[in-house]
Amino acid sequence: MNQVVGCKLKRFIRVCANGSTSLASSTVKYRRRSGGNEGSSLATVEAWTKPLEQKKGISMTRPTHFLSLPLGQHSQLRGVVGNFQSALLLLQKTPDAIKGLDPSIVINPRRLHLTLGVMTLEKSNEHTADSEKTSKKTIESALELLHSLQPQLSNEGPLEVPLKRLGVFESKKGARVLWVSPIEQVVDEETPEEKENREKLQRVCDLVHRTFKAAGYITDQRPLKLHCTIINTSYRKPSSKRHILFSFDDILRSAPLRSIQAFPTTTQVAAVEPVATSSSLDPSRDPATIPCAIQGSSGTNPPSEPASIPTERVIPVDMGTFTVSEIQLCVMGSHGPEDEYVSVGGTSLTKGN
Repeated sequence: MNQVVGCKLKRFIRVCANGSTSLASSTVKYRRRSGGNEGSSLATVEAWTKPLEQKKGISMTRPTHFLSLPLGQHSQLRGVVGNFQSALLLLQKTPDAIKGLDPSIVINPRRLHLTLGVMTLEKSNEHTADSEKTSKKTIESALELLHSLQPQLSNEGPLEVPLKRLGVFESKKGARVLWVSPIEQVVDEETPEEKENREKLQRVCDLVHRTFKAAGYITDQRPLKLHCTIINTSYRKPSSKRHILFSFDDILRSAPLRSIQAFPTTTQVAAVEPVATSSSLDPSRDPATIPCAIQGSSGTNPPSEPASIPTERVIPVDMGTFTVSEIQLCVMGSHGPEDEYVSVGGTSLTKGN
């Protein structure tokens, strides 16, 4: 394999590792780009991807399912998020337009959720030997594991999810994902009820995530970061323009932001030390993608450039508090009758169910 092809292939695999596509689909795409004459390059692909898996703690396999705390069923939340998204889009015909914003990257509010982990599952085969069934990670075995937690989960009861933080996954070139999330750390003036709800949410999410990670279903070794995606550039159409990011600074200056801010008279931005952001826990991305290896990377920036800014910018907002009474196992990239993610099963957080 000559040096030019080698450099192109190495760059291509770095793009895969940054989350723009999956390794499974990259082989096909590389064959097309190279005219099908990759020769021994697949061995080179494996040699480059193994260090990525070890260093970044991610799996290069394509995720098929994810554990979800569904939120899109709440009409009030759909209204708040939908109005905010629509107001931002209306600015596109004004001098205050949000750079890089496009209707194709706006997430349908019916699909809103918090992700507890993504995984690659196989369909069970009735003719598979019992020994193979126990070693395979299937939809059925994942549901069995989830159901085994039901006694502990029902003791906790339904969860209250306050959506109080607005932030982005961004690089120095712009933002890739706009998200809203609950507060996960102690804050000033927190009431006893808010403290109890926050700690219960953390306990339940940590229990589920930790259990599935210990059983080998979740292979991403980074900490769980709860977030609910409302804008995502990986959906941009045409797909050839997915490298185009959007401006978080423009959103911070926008009038629509004041409609959801906790302190609407000021643009109060909290700069905090970044947590290991896990876009692999973000199934609103195209199902053909893999976990993003670097925080804030669009998956298309040259690897020689810094992948992320040094701090994570967070805005205090108030989109409401919403009850979640079930944990679902959903299909990546699926679309139900209302455009919701399709659930293949779940477990109740309520006793007696």
